[in-house]
This record gives sequence, C-alpha cells and structure tokens, in this order.
Amino acid sequence: MLPTVPSSKLDALIERPAITMPHGGPEHRDRPGFDPLAQAPADRGQLVIQPQFRGSSGFGVEHWEAGIGDWRGRMQDDLVDALDALVKARPIDPERACIVGTRRRGCAALAGGAFHADRRRGILSNVGTPDLDTFLWTTSAHGRRSLVLDDLRRIIGVDADNRDDILEADSPSKLAKRFRAPVLLIHGEDEDGVPIAQSERMHRPLKRAGPTVRFVELEDDDHSLHRPASHLRVREETVSFVECDLAQPAH
Repeated sequence: MLPTVPSSKLDALIERPAITMPHGGPEHRDRPGFDPLAQAPADRGQLVIQPQFRGSSGFGVEHWEAGIGDWRGRMQDDLVDALDALVKARPIDPERACIVGTRRRGCAALAGGAFHADRRRGILSNVGTPDLDTFLWTTSAHGRRSLVLDDLRRIIGVDADNRDDILEADSPSKLAKRFRAPVLLIHGEDEDGVPIAQSERMHRPLKRAGPTVRFVELEDDDHSLHRPASHLRVREETVSFVECDLAQPAH
C-alpha cells in the first residue's frame, strides 16, 4: 500500500499529474532499477506508478494465472485500480492522469483509451499495436504453429485459431469512437517487430473520431532508441504531453 504524504507538508497539497506505466509482457514485471522513461516525468514532479498487474511474473503462480484469458478485463482493471490507489494516497490532478506504454505496453495504453475512456485523461502509445490479430503475429516470429504463439493466444483468451471475432471486437483500432482523451502516438520508422503502419492504422480512425491526436515519427530508429536524439525526443514528448497536451480542455 502506498504511504500517505503528511498533510503538514506543503507538497502534499499540490495536485500532480499521474502516469500509469505498465510493463511489457504481460508475463513480465518491473524490477528495481533506473528506468529513463519513468525517471524523466518523475524528475518534473509527475507521479509515476508501475503496477504489477495480474499476469505479471515473479509473484507466484496464482498471481500469474489470474491474468490468463482476459487481457482487457482483469489486467486492464488492475491498471485502473492502481491509479485509484495512488489517488487515495496522493493529491492527484484528475485532468492529468494518463497511461504510457511501449510496444506491448503501448497496446495496453491504447486499450485503456478504448475500454476505460472515462478514467484516462491521456493516452501515449510508443510503438503500440492497435490490432490484436497483428499483435499476435508481430510479437512472435516463431510461426503459425508454435508454443510461443499458443501462449500469447491463451493469455489474450483466444484458444481456437478461428476466433477472429474476439480479436476484432477487442482491437483498439476498431474502437476509435470510444476514445475521449488526447492521444500521442510515437513510432520509429525503422521498427521491424511492429511496423510503423500499425500506429498509422490507429492514427487515421482517431482523427476521424475526433479526439486530439498527434503522431511523432522517429527517423532512423526503432523501439530500442539506439540514437541519443531519439531517447531525448521520447522523454521530452512524454513530459510535454502531460504538461501541455493534457492542459487543453477535454472533449
């Protein structure tokens, strides 16, 4: 449980932006250590929460198995609950509560805009995949018949090969009309695992649907951010998104 800041401190009276930054995987976890993408907004006084949602590894079999088969249900609910816990422990500015994600985390961020539109004031997807069918193929280079791909399908909740109806219904790109919050899409033009066309596929319906959306292309780089200029650009865009984009009136 997050400690409560003593009310006697002036800092406790300042409402701050809150950024939910889920890890990749989902069979993964955040570990103690330096994370430049999390540290940049934290240095600006923005509160960053990195929840170990159901399905995360390292917390026992029961916690891991609890996330299987309902990626946009229980996993996404945990991200919202984590924000609610932070709100109870800190004075949060509700107009600047956003979710930020890279690659698979980018897919989770976009899902937050589609399925929790009333709880997300901003959505930032860095190399995110808005289509679940593409998510399956681009995150596994092991072929149509492989244990890795079977595992991903099991986590999402698609056990049979022909459950395209579930993939279609749960894909953020098909649900752009649900988005209410400003969206920032970042994508490296040299990204191989998740081609830049994926962010373009999310960008077009969002522009038609109406929410404020920006698309930042990183030249000569991918999600690994090999170029120092790309690293700096992503950090600057993240901080600016919260401090500037979210300061605009909500739609």
